[in-house]
Amino acid sequence: LTWCMSQTNFTHSAIGYQNRDKNGNPTGTLTITELMPEHFVDKDHLTDNAKYNQYTINEADILAFQGTEDRPANGVIQIDANATQDKTVADKLANMQANNKTYDAIDYNCTDYTMSGIKAAGLNVTGKSTVFYQTSLPGNLIIPIARTSTPVGLHNSVIDRDSQRVSLLRCLPNGYSSQILLRGK
Repeated sequence: LTWCMSQTNFTHSAIGYQNRDKNGNPTGTLTITELMPEHFVDKDHLTDNAKYNQYTINEADILAFQGTEDRPANGVIQIDANATQDKTVADKLANMQANNKTYDAIDYNCTDYTMSGIKAAGLNVTGKSTVFYQTSLPGNLIIPIARTSTPVGLHNSVIDRDSQRVSLLRCLPNGYSSQILLRGK
């Protein structure tokens, strides 16, 4: 799930997997999980306590799911998985939650968390993009400051995989870049 930047929201990424019964059959529900900073991060405060949110929804409701963004995701991708793969993804995400208590906008953000689950499902993906900083100096100089994982970069990386397992349920709107621009005051 990928949310693009809006006037009031940042980009965001979340991941879901099918819930299964004891025989490995899909129950018709998904577990959606996401990583957020506990408070707020910006160019001056890039780290915060990690906050993991988890939701159980009906599979049919995936396109309407809003999570903490309070709006449906702009882009939705489905990766076909079997019971073993779903369990591997769930275990990987649980391990990430247990061992990563700090949200870091550059080194461990929502996209890194989502990417770890996608890789656990067997897809080799990346979401790295350049983050730029626009100064408030005369001329509004724009300088690259970091390479980090971005939701749109990851979305595009998954779509670019030559895999019959990947289905696009909702395409990102035109004009969304995988780069991030931070503006100075």
